[in-house]
Amino acid sequence: MKSTKRQAKETPFKKQTSVSSESEHEDVEEAKGIHGIKIPVSDLLNICKHITEDSGFENKKGSVKLGSVKQNWESISQGTVAEIDSSFKAAFRTACKKEHVPLKVMASMIESVFSSNSYPQLLPDWPKKNPSAFQTFLSLKGITNHFTIIPDSVKAEFNDEKNENKQKALSLYKDACHEYNLVLEDFIKAHPEFSSEQIEFTKTHLVDLNKDKSKSKSRIVANKRKSAFDFFKLTKKGKYTDLTDEERDAKLAKAFKKIGTDQKAIFSALEENQ
Repeated sequence: MKSTKRQAKETPFKKQTSVSSESEHEDVEEAKGIHGIKIPVSDLLNICKHITEDSGFENKKGSVKLGSVKQNWESISQGTVAEIDSSFKAAFRTACKKEHVPLKVMASMIESVFSSNSYPQLLPDWPKKNPSAFQTFLSLKGITNHFTIIPDSVKAEFNDEKNENKQKALSLYKDACHEYNLVLEDFIKAHPEFSSEQIEFTKTHLVDLNKDKSKSKSRIVANKRKSAFDFFKLTKKGKYTDLTDEERDAKLAKAFKKIGTDQKAIFSALEENQ
C-alpha cells in the first residue's frame, strides 16, 4: 500500500518536470537572437545604411515610425514595416547600453542633445502652452474631446464675432496667454545656463497677442481633401527638392504608379478616411 501511495505522489512530479523542460527549451530557442529583433541582422544593417545615406531622414526623430518616412522597404528586408520599425528600435536600445557605447560616442550624443536649441523643452519645468482660443471655446460648449469631429454648427458659432461664448473664449484665452508669457520669461531667468540660441528658441514660443488677434478673426475653413497621391507625396518630402514643383510631381507620379497594390491601398484608405 505504501509503495502505491508513493508512486501516486511521484507521478505529478514527473509531469511537472516535463513541462519545465519544454519551457526551458522554448527559452533557449528565444535566446538565440536579441529580444525584440525580428529580422535578420544583415537586413538591419542594410536599413541602417539606407537611413544614413539616403535623403528624407535628415530631420526625423527616433520617435517617428519608419513606415511614415518611407513606405517601400521590401527591397531592403523581407519583414513587415511594423517588424522593421520595432526591430530597428529594439536594436538601438541594445546598441545604446553603456557597456556597448564608446565614451566618445556617448559624449557626442550628449553634446548634440544638450547643446541643441530645443534642449529647454526637455526640462521638467518647461511651461505648458495654454489651450488655443478655439479649444477654450469648445470647452465652454462642453466639448472636452478635441479629437472628435466638430459639428459645422459649432464652427459657425466660433466664426461669429458677436457670439457670447466666442467673446468669452477670447477673453479667457488672452488672459491665459498673458500668464503663459510671464511664466515663460521666468523660466528663461531660472536657467542662466541657456545659450543665446536656446534663449531665442524659447522666446519664439511667446504668444504675440496682436498677431493672434488677427488670426482669431479669420474663418475656419475646411481643409482641402488630399488624394492618395497627395498622401504618397508627404512620404517623399526629401526627394527631388532641386526640381520645380511641376517636374517633381511628374517624377513622383511615376514612382506612385510603380508601388505595390498593398501600398496603394494604404494611401487610398488615408484618402477615404480623412
